[in-house]
Amino acid sequence: MNLLRRIFDRLRRNKGTPPTTDIVLDSTSPELEGDWYVEADTCMSCGAPPIQAPDLMGLRDRCYFHKQPSSEAEVERACKAAETSCCDAIRYRGSDERVRSRIRTD
Repeated sequence: MNLLRRIFDRLRRNKGTPPTTDIVLDSTSPELEGDWYVEADTCMSCGAPPIQAPDLMGLRDRCYFHKQPSSEAEVERACKAAETSCCDAIRYRGSDERVRSRIRTD
């Protein structure tokens, strides 16, 4: 029930406002700047992506990247995390076409 309440509260707060594609960084945000990020206004804190890539991602109030993927194996885990995201909140803004063809880039 708590999850549904948070979803409805978020929808009510953002009514008429397009979701942001920018990383929201402040003194409390654990998100690292880089090609991979979690869209803050979209993440519903389901916790599924960090299970796929615990070495790259964590969960506080929302999912976040605490390490940017740097090897092929890490990129694969990040892609798997994006595929398991229930709300499609993981984004990639890099130039690797193999990654861009697999997940949302906007």
